[in-house]
Amino acid sequence: MKIFFHSYNGANRFYKNILAAYFVIAALTIGVGRVQAQSAGGETYQEPKPKPAPASSTPVSTHEADYMNQALQRVFRKAEAVTKVKDKLLAGYGFDQEGECLWGAFLKVGQQITLDTTLEAGRSYFFVGAGDDFVTNLDIIITDTSGHILGQDTEAGKEAGVLFKPKYNGGYKVLLRLKAGDRFGLCALACLKRPGGWLLNHAEFTQTANVFKTGVQSWWKSFKGGSFLHNGQWCLVMGVVQQGRTLTWSHTIPPGRLALTTVQDGRARDLDLYLVNANDEVVTSDTTGGSTPGFTYNSPGGGAYTWEIKAVSTTGPSLVGVALLELPR
Repeated sequence: MKIFFHSYNGANRFYKNILAAYFVIAALTIGVGRVQAQSAGGETYQEPKPKPAPASSTPVSTHEADYMNQALQRVFRKAEAVTKVKDKLLAGYGFDQEGECLWGAFLKVGQQITLDTTLEAGRSYFFVGAGDDFVTNLDIIITDTSGHILGQDTEAGKEAGVLFKPKYNGGYKVLLRLKAGDRFGLCALACLKRPGGWLLNHAEFTQTANVFKTGVQSWWKSFKGGSFLHNGQWCLVMGVVQQGRTLTWSHTIPPGRLALTTVQDGRARDLDLYLVNANDEVVTSDTTGGSTPGFTYNSPGGGAYTWEIKAVSTTGPSLVGVALLELPR
């Protein structure tokens, strides 16, 4: 993995050279590969024209859940590696303790997906992306809302990483692009921040991801088929919730039968899940008192929907995830 960093406010040339040298040492320490500094530039991002996907040379499993699990495990290992470097420049990075922190998507080769996010001045953020075993080149590009490039990692590699410190509070765009691979890839993007970061240990995250994979596969087995959303939307969103708080996310979903399934890290005792349409009406829900709610929904015309997951009871900050699955009609 490459790590690129955006220049810190007020940093002079000497400091930036020291910082660059530090990240070279850090990369060697944690085994994440080449490091380069990101210049201020002033480029404006131009969306590339999609290239035809190459023919597959490798048999593909019928269960995309296997590949999403590979992406989740890989992105977490890279994120965790950064937090283990014993230096004050990287100390304190972790997931946001209240909000979304990890996303997953199905991408074809040449396709990209955008995360619209709000970042705070005075905080540092580390975005890391990774894919399944078929992904060979992945890019991350950070822009402002006007498309000006503020940080990027577009060097060849199976993972990508950008360290970024915003100059102002407000909206930013993080683009995850599958540049090369075998037809398609299940890709994951994680955001760490400091101060105030929180991170599961590897064993806990591995168990959570494996439970998620098994749960998704059981849905598809019950309905004799299925897939993650293939419409260029995030099909998986994970975040940290405290008791009494709610995590929400909006999607544009296709017509047909969908399933919403959830996973949590063991700290959630009672979660409620709702699906809300564009008129702010709850169209279906699961409030039966379990820790992994889920349901199916037949969307006659598709459109904009928002899911909400509420932490009714937890034993502490809990990493929860919601995935949207397309089921056979």
